[in-house]
Amino acid sequence: MLKGFLIILVVAGHAIGKFYPYTFNYKISFKLIYSFHMFLFILISGFLISYRNKKIDFIWIKKRFSRLMVPYFVWTLIYNFIGHNFTISSYILYCIKPSFWYLIILFLCDCFLLLNSYLKKFGLKNDIMYYAFISVVMLIMYYLTINIVEYSEIIKMLAIYIPYYFLGVYLGENYYKLKKYEKNNKKYIFIVLYIMSMFLYTYKDNTKFIEFFAFTNLPTSILKIACTFYNHYVVAILGIISFAIIMDIIKNIRILEFVKKIGKYTLPIYLISSRCFIGICDIQQINIYCSIFLGVIIPIVLYKICARSKILKTYLFGENVNKK
Repeated sequence: MLKGFLIILVVAGHAIGKFYPYTFNYKISFKLIYSFHMFLFILISGFLISYRNKKIDFIWIKKRFSRLMVPYFVWTLIYNFIGHNFTISSYILYCIKPSFWYLIILFLCDCFLLLNSYLKKFGLKNDIMYYAFISVVMLIMYYLTINIVEYSEIIKMLAIYIPYYFLGVYLGENYYKLKKYEKNNKKYIFIVLYIMSMFLYTYKDNTKFIEFFAFTNLPTSILKIACTFYNHYVVAILGIISFAIIMDIIKNIRILEFVKKIGKYTLPIYLISSRCFIGICDIQQINIYCSIFLGVIIPIVLYKICARSKILKTYLFGENVNKK
């Protein structure tokens, strides 16, 4: 159910951005969505890999390339043809400054997990130390490229999201050990803390945070770094925990069974939904609701049509048709 709700939130966030292009980052609904949803998506990806005891080797990374990067390159090519006068240089630029950033970031995280698997053969025994080391190195890379606007998005996003991927891997490996904390009644305090943390949360705007801590007389550069850490690791973690708690509460509501089914189509929805948004009236809220509906339904229908062709299913959605 988690993946189903999360992909609906992805569509909702994109729809809000579409119909409120100048004020979307001040909308409460948008800020709530973007405070945690992609962080949780990355975490779930890492969790499922380790929880399912996937054998991490070269064959596995080849399958992950087919699953993630083949659709990444194909859909980038398609949208480059649709939206622009296609050239090789414009296509390369689209790949470097990706619209489908989640796919390439997830694949790069997979590559680091593969590296960890190979390092174990040379005596590496502490996974946590490796996860922490890579995360710290990537965060250093983030701050080294913070003033480089062009062509550094992939490095910055990888630096931000890879700790959540590794956290997911760790949780998957230790799921049954950690499950005992599931019934802790004190966990609801995280929802309260999350709501409180949203007071200073801003999306790609650190003005409020800097103004709030102006009394510290710290340099603006330090406050910007603190704001980045606060948004991406304090608010996001509280949001993830709160969302998981709420999902656990409502998981047995039968009317929500359809959400589980939507979760099976996260990749098609992610790739296609933004092209399904339409404005049918002057009331933007209605346009958003309509676009969320179409952004979920149309990709599922298109996927089912394309799935009849082995070639389309493989290259558009990275599915191995020979997989048993």
